[in-house]
Amino acid sequence: MVNNVAELIDLFAMVDNEMRLNLLLDFSAKQPDLNGQHTAARDTGLYNIPECQTPVYLHLARNGDTLQIIWWVAEESPTVRGFVTALCLALDGKPLTDAATLPNDMLQQMGLIQALSSLRSRGLDGIVRRIKRIATELGGA
Repeated sequence: MVNNVAELIDLFAMVDNEMRLNLLLDFSAKQPDLNGQHTAARDTGLYNIPECQTPVYLHLARNGDTLQIIWWVAEESPTVRGFVTALCLALDGKPLTDAATLPNDMLQQMGLIQALSSLRSRGLDGIVRRIKRIATELGGA
């Protein structure tokens, strides 16, 4: 488990590509279940990420000065599911500014650009950009 984005980046940066993929698989198993309200919203297409080919549901909300994230990623895409779960675990309950100031080159810093296809990397980058944008809109910057 990681406590923040810096720890997440460091965890991935210090291992080789094979281990990065294994870490994504480990994180994919930590995705929590959606409750009924969010399942219905996901099924209607609300809060989906069109930049990613994998079905991804991200609901971000402000809770005081912190970020609350509800997420779901299809089981058929364990690398995307692992990345989203790792990122959301690192950001959920943290200050909005943590999400609003995610590094633009986060995937590069984590070494994921080398480990994943360019199509997959573009989808993950779209997820990072979406989280940054919504966190900023919620007052994180």
